[in-house]
Amino acid sequence: MNVEKEVVKFKPELGIESCETPPASWCVRPEFQELDYQILKKHWQFVCSTDQLTEIGSYVAGEFCDEQYVVTRNEQGQLQSFFNVCRHHAAQLLHGSGCAKEIVCPYHAWSYSLDGALKKAPQMAGIKNFKREALSLKPIPLKVLGKFVLLNFSGVNSPLDPDWQRLEILLEDAGTSKLEFKGRRVYEINCNWKVYIDNYLDGGYHVDHLHKGLAGQLEMQDYKTENFASWTLQSCGGAKDPMKSDTIDFKERIGDRALYAWLHPNFMINRYGPIMDTNWIVPMGPQKCATIFDYYFSD
Repeated sequence: MNVEKEVVKFKPELGIESCETPPASWCVRPEFQELDYQILKKHWQFVCSTDQLTEIGSYVAGEFCDEQYVVTRNEQGQLQSFFNVCRHHAAQLLHGSGCAKEIVCPYHAWSYSLDGALKKAPQMAGIKNFKREALSLKPIPLKVLGKFVLLNFSGVNSPLDPDWQRLEILLEDAGTSKLEFKGRRVYEINCNWKVYIDNYLDGGYHVDHLHKGLAGQLEMQDYKTENFASWTLQSCGGAKDPMKSDTIDFKERIGDRALYAWLHPNFMINRYGPIMDTNWIVPMGPQKCATIFDYYFSD
């Protein structure tokens, strides 16, 4: 299959009233996975929260598009990120999240400081041309937007989209700085990552039919979508007469208004009531993706 020919079958220049769904090949053929990875690695990825990295030595490790990464807070209190593999035989260094004084390879005990510099390499004294200073962990460009830590896996430290400043102001006005990260849940979904994004961006079209509990909490006729250069905002007021429940106070959970923001290409921020959750959509193959939920709550 010729990927380039499949890509140009979609006509983005058509108005929304005339455009068609992209070809099915975009979501089912393995040939598109490499293209997806190339594109996603060029965009800033929202990998974790600054709330997870408050202490010196704290770290968060993970994988994105076959790349292992780790974010640390070094001895100077700065956030840094590296490819999470030893410079010797590429063994994975850290798993999950935690706190450490140094980074030690589980294979041959090479050790690195929190800023990625190689500290010790056992039994290398007799190796010619061995230069410890040239074997620091490979850095990954890192930026912070509000509470979110972003990485660029292409290695290019490009500026964040200036259009996101408007979203940052919106989130601050919505009180997100007062919310704290409380936990992460990962769900594997049997669909292509682009299908998941498409579902999120349908302007609430499916909510009445598939999420009756949620629809009962929202004033659905108030649902609207606003499109910006590199993100969209869906918003809806809370129902004046929300669905009743013996166990849940829906009005307290949703509040006066729910906000659903999507940042191109694969990150969502959902703000409602005393809660915020984020969704980072990570491809796992042509017909599977991981939906990574991070949850934030008020005290």
